[in-house]
Amino acid sequence: MQERPHTLPSKRGPSVTLANAVVQSAQQLTLTEKRLVMLAVSRVDPRSKSLPERPIKVTAEEFAEAFELSPRDAYAELRRGSDSILAKHITRQREGQRGPIVERYAWLSRADYATGEGWIALRFNPEIAPYLVDLRSRFTRYQLAQAGALRSLYSWRLLEHLEMFARTGWWMPEVDEFNRVMETPDSYRANFAQVRRWVIEPAVTELRDKDGWSIEWEPIKRGRKVHALRFKFQRDAQARLL
Repeated sequence: MQERPHTLPSKRGPSVTLANAVVQSAQQLTLTEKRLVMLAVSRVDPRSKSLPERPIKVTAEEFAEAFELSPRDAYAELRRGSDSILAKHITRQREGQRGPIVERYAWLSRADYATGEGWIALRFNPEIAPYLVDLRSRFTRYQLAQAGALRSLYSWRLLEHLEMFARTGWWMPEVDEFNRVMETPDSYRANFAQVRRWVIEPAVTELRDKDGWSIEWEPIKRGRKVHALRFKFQRDAQARLL
């Protein structure tokens, strides 16, 4: 018998909850894939002991509403995302005896796209269950609507880190760490001016304009080279009520 995708009841203001380890990892997602995965994550109960048994169904109508897209663009993104999303991984590093050990976990074990019907059904890889369910501490939560109008993947990744450090109101990553979690191209990493121009300034501007953040940032130098970044931030109280 063909398995029927599981559609959870819709609710106003769904939230995305991720273990901090995922936020701090390379996620290897394009903006379209990020939208698909995080919309599916918003349907997972982080207090549950296990992932949903059935694939999570996302319709083009839901996708269009969540990310402020036209129906035509939503259909196109679902189709495009279904072609590539199974190959994407979370990548983490830990120290080994002779150097770093790189760990890769596929986001999904299954992705079904219904041609002509405008929906995709996603099943998360059981290996990443510890990062999505039974979360008691060290997790980051934000409203999916906060990312709905964002048009830059860098803005979204910065949003996740601001929310992770929201209690302190500041974040000071080393430049290498920042480039790793933002997944900037090698050409940017060789020239901090490119990171400033194409990553930091556009992301800060978009989060200020579209999600009500007050953000100040500055480069921290060691000698003549930028060694770290200091972000000081808070989100407008009225924006949190939306």
